[in-house]
Amino acid sequence: MLKVRQLTFSLVLFCNILLVFLLCFEDRIALPLVLQFAGRLHPMVLHFPLALFFVGILVDWLQKRGNEDSPAAQKFVEIIFSLYALGSVFTALFGLFLFKEGSYSGDDINLHKWLGSAAALLSIFILWFRNRSYRVPYLITLLLSFIALVGAGHLGAEVTHGEGFLTEP
Repeated sequence: MLKVRQLTFSLVLFCNILLVFLLCFEDRIALPLVLQFAGRLHPMVLHFPLALFFVGILVDWLQKRGNEDSPAAQKFVEIIFSLYALGSVFTALFGLFLFKEGSYSGDDINLHKWLGSAAALLSIFILWFRNRSYRVPYLITLLLSFIALVGAGHLGAEVTHGEGFLTEP
């Protein structure tokens, strides 16, 4: 299981480095068709990591709330957050590909891009701090991730469905 953990962490780290590289040079990127197609998958793949993030927080909180230190619950939370980290970085990459297609523009989409990228980058710190039992930095990173995810989700919904979609009814 240690090899799977190391492989997952390495893949998340590599993808986050790729994301940062692409963000730094986004004005020079010309996407091939296969990546344009991947960008169109962004709305489909973004919901899975969101659900994993909140399930991971809930299970971790329930496990810590009980006075038992269950190895099975610890392993489950580790797997959930590993899948969240992978999913969030792929979601951010696919979102960047969709953004580069040129169909979206404006301040909201730019802030959405940066908040989504921040959530992906923070996911690696969630794994790092949790695996090393750094409780306070882990909790701070969870809070920052929550803020980034809620902000990115709100702006993404406004870009997709229009301003005031949530409060319209």
